[in-house]
Amino acid sequence: DSKIKFHMIASTKNKSNIFNTYSSNFPLTYMPGQKNYPKGLEQVLKKAKKDQHLFVILDSQMAYGDKGYLDLVGPNESVFYNLKIIDIE
Repeated sequence: DSKIKFHMIASTKNKSNIFNTYSSNFPLTYMPGQKNYPKGLEQVLKKAKKDQHLFVILDSQMAYGDKGYLDLVGPNESVFYNLKIIDIE
């Protein structure tokens, strides 16, 4: 399976910048099967291509559902992702 390296900005209606790897200059890595990403984001990353720049809105059920995520994403809240695929190995 491929290892996908990417930058990401994630935001919601109530929080404009819940996660930003550009500002930290520390890209993320996703390997298919990892469980620490929302299922909708996993589906997007599995189809990603190197050098793509993607803008994705996940509805709450494809993001963090009725539980939300910590104090960053509220229950039943959609999440907007700005993704830049750096590399696929």
